Amino acid sequence: MEMTNLNKKKVTEEEGINLTHCSFRPEYETLISRCFSFAVENVVLSFLFGFGYGYKCTLLESLCTCSSLITLDVQNCGFNNVVISWNSLKSIKLGYLRLTDDDMVKLLSGCPALETMELYSFIGFHRLEINSLKLKTRKLKDYVRVGGNGDD
Repeated sequence: MEMTNLNKKKVTEEEGINLTHCSFRPEYETLISRCFSFAVENVVLSFLFGFGYGYKCTLLESLCTCSSLITLDVQNCGFNNVVISWNSLKSIKLGYLRLTDDDMVKLLSGCPALETMELYSFIGFHRLEINSLKLKTRKLKDYVRVGGNGDD
């Protein structure tokens, strides 16, 4: 099965979906929702998604429980109280977002096969406890400190 992305490039579920560096327009919301649904329904293995700076979105719960995903790369998207259950996910890259301590606990516990995690340009959490023996690579860069009294 094929689907056309915002740049009119054909993608298959084996290749994954790549919707990065897109400019947001309100008329794209329906297409983005369809892309999320396509990923879930068609066992997409790789999902790259992100808008340019200034627009934030929330990942749909159906995508956050997509068990076929192996690679996930998103920017300017948050989780907003969803259940995270990426049982096959091996690599995650998240950027330009706020992650609370609870978000990190849900993320790490919801990705039992995770081997690589990269967070960049992020704010929020203060503690990172990793108990997974499978997680071999962790990259944390550009932590943005917001106010505080030096305890951040």
